[in-house]
Amino acid sequence: AAARWALQRAQAALSAVATIGSTVLGAVAQSQAASAQAEAMRGAARVDQQKAEIDQQRAEAGQQQAAVEGAWNERRAQEERASAQRKADAREREGKLATSRLQAVAAASGSKATDPTVMELFGNIKKAADINAANETATGEQRAAGLSYDSGLKKWGADTNAWAADANAKTADTNARIK
Repeated sequence: AAARWALQRAQAALSAVATIGSTVLGAVAQSQAASAQAEAMRGAARVDQQKAEIDQQRAEAGQQQAAVEGAWNERRAQEERASAQRKADAREREGKLATSRLQAVAAASGSKATDPTVMELFGNIKKAADINAANETATGEQRAAGLSYDSGLKKWGADTNAWAADANAKTADTNARIK
């Protein structure tokens, strides 16, 4: 009976040890799983940070490209204005040549420069030359304004992308610190 009682006590002690061992193994496994999950989250956060850094670099490159294109467009806008001014000057010269020709033809025909018909023709030629010159100037100014607007729009878009990339980077950095 004493042997039986000792055997039962040994079995009970062995069962308790097995339960404790099982509990410890379960806790270790759970701790390792939690550590693995935390490491995976930190790894994902690092990937998010790297993506955000790449997005920031792309946004900075976009800003640089917009600045270069903007400078180029502003140069082209100045060239458009200068070209338009040259064309306007040419239209005014054409008007002066036409009035000079009119004066020569009028003198050859025996008319006077102060003749009402000749004066009316002078006025019409001058008006047409002024309108043509103004149209050339306006056309060039419109092209230049379009180029300036385009460069401003591209710069605004690049700045907006950079702002968004910076915000995303800050969010990724905050998330990485939390995890």
